[in-house]
Amino acid sequence: MTASILRKPPPHSYLLTMVLIAVLCLSACGSGGGSSAKEQHQDQQSSPQTEPISEPQSKALADNNLTSDQRIQLHHNYTLHIALDDSYLLGDRLFLKVYNTAATTLFLAEIDGSQEAISLTLNLPAGTNTLYYELFGNTQSTALNRREVQL
Repeated sequence: MTASILRKPPPHSYLLTMVLIAVLCLSACGSGGGSSAKEQHQDQQSSPQTEPISEPQSKALADNNLTSDQRIQLHHNYTLHIALDDSYLLGDRLFLKVYNTAATTLFLAEIDGSQEAISLTLNLPAGTNTLYYELFGNTQSTALNRREVQL
């Protein structure tokens, strides 16, 4: 019985007091000073916060968001005006082919040769600086007319 008398657990109030003191000490250490909310608001207005511009770490679209003032332009519209004269009208049908420097055909169709001019709106890939067009008829005697257009 003497061993049980010597080992009395501390009362619960003692443990509770120790935990409360430890919590108060830790919270006092983290407060860090006493500027009011008004002073903090004035400091934020006087020095604007800027984010550094850095290279993206990933090439995935989900990881690289655009801001509201950024744009990516993959295509642009261009209106091609072609004046037709009598030299094109050697055949009974007239065809127009429009292509870029990579020889990608952008437009190929039969056109109405009775008009004086043709206006054609094309949706071009970004970076296209030069277009070529050919006017030709359905007969072998029709000369192939190639022209270059700088945008």
